[in-house]
Amino acid sequence: MSQEKASIYAKLKAKPSVPIDLRSLKPDRVAGLKSSDIKNIKIMEGGRETVVEEIFEVESPAALPQNPENIEIIISGDGASKIRYLGYKMNGGRIVVEGNIGPLAGYKMSRGSIVIKGSAGNWLGARMKGGSIEVFGDAGSFIGAKLPGEKFSKGMKDGTITIHGSAGSYIGLGMGGGTIIVEKSAGNMVGGYMAGGLIIVQGDCGDFIGARMSGGRIIAVGRVGGILPSFYIDSVVGEVRARGRIFKKPFALFVGDVLTPGRGTIAVSLEENKTVLQPLLKLIEEVKVP
Repeated sequence: MSQEKASIYAKLKAKPSVPIDLRSLKPDRVAGLKSSDIKNIKIMEGGRETVVEEIFEVESPAALPQNPENIEIIISGDGASKIRYLGYKMNGGRIVVEGNIGPLAGYKMSRGSIVIKGSAGNWLGARMKGGSIEVFGDAGSFIGAKLPGEKFSKGMKDGTITIHGSAGSYIGLGMGGGTIIVEKSAGNMVGGYMAGGLIIVQGDCGDFIGARMSGGRIIAVGRVGGILPSFYIDSVVGEVRARGRIFKKPFALFVGDVLTPGRGTIAVSLEENKTVLQPLLKLIEEVKVP
């Protein structure tokens, strides 16, 4: 059986009217299968069990490599935002979405990569353990977070999530490791209950940044809604570096959340937050405000 790279093309036959649970169609699930086997993989359309070929037009080699790292699955078609659980517990290979995708993409994934050329729904990379996710549009809320009702320690543990657009609220809720990068703006409660890892928001953030965080690092390059009183200002630095990105402007560094008690750090741009930070800067001796 050939070990060369192989691509599977799965295009929706019609725009779905109900959610499609596609957790079973992933590189480590299809490795070593024949084309006919792939078409007969069971999936859920709403509350009805069906098979892949009933919902998708599928093109693939006659036989797939045994190694999932050599397999790429390309999802396309109008209405792909109805697809849930794409890349669930994914353990290698690559998935590309030629458009938008629904919630819980990359849930519990541990290896491999997911590329979304449109926007993504809520809980992107929730409970992620490794691998990478890249979104070229926007993303919803709860990126890299835990699910409702779970302990806060159940958030993202490792891996990298990059959003080239904006994101919703509760980014990194309960995360313990890994990296989340949002190149535009984010909503409220970025890094809430965070225990480890790194979050970078290059645009503006909403309120309650870092609330109840016990560890980890947040870099807010744009405006923030405010700094919680349970954080104390530690110092001012001339630039901040993280994951190969250099932000050459002054940042105020905060430590907290002392209610946890925590030792997380938040770097907040001075230039964009002079009104918020001016009273706090007086607590540091010999600080020169730009």
